[in-house]
Amino acid sequence: TDQTDDLAKEEPTLFQRDYETRGDSGLALQGDKEIHHIFEDLDKKLALNSRFYIPEGCIQRWAAEMVVALDALHREGIVCRDLNPNNILLNDRGHIQLTYFSRWSEVEDSCDSDAIERMYCAPEVGAITEETEACDWWSLGAVLFELLTGKTLVECHPAGINTHTTLNMPECVSEEARSLIQQLLQFNPVERLGAGVAGVEDIKSHPFFTPVDWAELMR
Repeated sequence: TDQTDDLAKEEPTLFQRDYETRGDSGLALQGDKEIHHIFEDLDKKLALNSRFYIPEGCIQRWAAEMVVALDALHREGIVCRDLNPNNILLNDRGHIQLTYFSRWSEVEDSCDSDAIERMYCAPEVGAITEETEACDWWSLGAVLFELLTGKTLVECHPAGINTHTTLNMPECVSEEARSLIQQLLQFNPVERLGAGVAGVEDIKSHPFFTPVDWAELMR
């Protein structure tokens, strides 16, 4: 596809270290032939059919794959900070892959300004507060919010999110999904799900992911 060709020309530098990340880990490689921006596809379908929605079970699988991919980066000491729809791809097997173009925190300090304005970045990004892995769990929450509601976080909360914000989500979103997003989008990074002593295990054990076989997903 033209989109795939454009991505190939960018020659993304991330995820191409000497350990050579495997394609099934959730990190996009140059060798992937068919990759698509799932949010662009979603926007097209919503434009054609206002009743279109993605089954929550499908979003659950994508979310689990994003958790695995982000955890893989964190284990390498990498914090994305500005994960957003432009970095989330769907390969020809229907699996999520993340791709970045020289946006590692260890490579350059700047973040995608659009991602900050559209609230994909955690509140502490760009501020005096130390940026930790919790930044990426906020971004995950912002992405899931959009997938589950069909609207961006900034559309539903133009004034921003603070410590007392109750998220606006339609009734069709399950209680488990609501709980997960609410805990990921905590204003205080210390209170954010995944920021505790157990780290990513707290996210994996959340009721939203009960059906997920993490061991199978990691293979």
